[in-house]
Amino acid sequence: MDECKLILMGFGAVGKGVAKAISLKKDMINEKYGITLKVVAAADSSTSAICQDGLDEELLLKTKEETGKLANYPEYGSDKSGIEVLDAVDYDVLIEATPTNIKDAEPAKSLTLKAFADGKDVVTSNKGHLALFYKELIEAKEAAGVDFKFEASVGGAMPIINLCQETLASCGISSIKGILNGTTNYILSRMTTEGMSYENTLAEAQQLGIAETDPTQDVEGIDAACK
Repeated sequence: MDECKLILMGFGAVGKGVAKAISLKKDMINEKYGITLKVVAAADSSTSAICQDGLDEELLLKTKEETGKLANYPEYGSDKSGIEVLDAVDYDVLIEATPTNIKDAEPAKSLTLKAFADGKDVVTSNKGHLALFYKELIEAKEAAGVDFKFEASVGGAMPIINLCQETLASCGISSIKGILNGTTNYILSRMTTEGMSYENTLAEAQQLGIAETDPTQDVEGIDAACK
């Protein structure tokens, strides 16, 4: 039976969602595809948990929720972060879910290139390094002969990238229309239909968890431009 060893880099909303999905779906994946998923490392912004024999996804989630740091994971917590984690354990796939950085694309760019150099596949939800360094990343991926999947970087659960690259490969795409940013869509809709002020609508969106505490990337159009 095949085993797939995963590093989960980034443990915010996306990373925790991936951990939860693995916990819920790993038995089904094992039964259906004969693949055993094993999270051998998980890292937040400054700490990690590392175990070559595999970590418990639910315990990762509990540790992060209750203590705020993966370093507090029983027995296998670590102060290692970033590329140190990639060097500390054997893995097959890097799941890169760090926050988008549109200034220099770090740490996503360095993590992705490091994984390619190590001959590892990468799955990312990050838009920053794709928007700024797409050509460099694709060239590095092809030179390494590995897989690079970034469907999660745009469109949420909609397979828009796969749809364009594969299903509609022989079709000419003349335009793309859609809601490119959920935060601004919510704000503008409330302002239009309810007559609310921008400031009040933004505060409401932040309270509901729709808008980030720092909404700059959304309200200044940076997120939409990256997509």
